[in-house]
Amino acid sequence: MIKLELISIKGKKKFDEFFKSARKFYLKDAAIFVVYKKDEVVTGKSVLEYAVSVRKKDARKAVVRNRIKRLLRECLRQLAAKDETAGKLLKFDKILIVWADAPRHPKLIGLKQVCPVVERLIDKALNI
Repeated sequence: MIKLELISIKGKKKFDEFFKSARKFYLKDAAIFVVYKKDEVVTGKSVLEYAVSVRKKDARKAVVRNRIKRLLRECLRQLAAKDETAGKLLKFDKILIVWADAPRHPKLIGLKQVCPVVERLIDKALNI
């Protein structure tokens, strides 16, 4: 069983460092920025630094932005818990998911809409 620990990226310095080396991949609903791991052997427990973002331009209400961010974090947790997707996530050192398509009301979006998009983004980032 693969143990993947998720740690959030915090601080301007870490984000600046992240954006210098990140690769970008886009879908209609979201974008993903990834930094791939260097060639190293993965043993037992691994760490993935992550961040999620929703622009104020895309979701005017803070309630909607916060709901989408909670859903994105929960989706990453669920993907990290599954062995098959955790194996995919082990190839990344850092990951940032930016959501672009937001509804007007927070009840109009759920985990069933968010997770498939995140999985497609991860697959797109792995198929370079």
